[in-house]
Amino acid sequence: MTAKTKGMEFAFAKPAHEAAVKSLLAECGLPFEDISEHVIHFITAKSKGVLVGVVGLEALGSVGYRRLERTDAPEAIQNTKEFSMFCPQTATCMAKEIRKLPALGGQR
Repeated sequence: MTAKTKGMEFAFAKPAHEAAVKSLLAECGLPFEDISEHVIHFITAKSKGVLVGVVGLEALGSVGYRRLERTDAPEAIQNTKEFSMFCPQTATCMAKEIRKLPALGGQR
């Protein structure tokens, strides 16, 4: 899907756009190292065919997540490279309770 408005073209990124998206994020001093799996969740903005902006999307609040103070995140999470290096202090930390289902008594 592509949309055009006032000389700008907007479209979902494709895996082939990964290098250009990473380059733009790096130019802007933003984390880019871990986007490979998620590049298709970015929207690209092009002017005259040149990439001038990207937006990364995450839809979490509507699927049972709640906001969490960064200091309340589990230590195992706080110690990850993603948490400590790639996510800025201004990033929203979210949590979701996952309940373990009862065992099926060996049935599969």
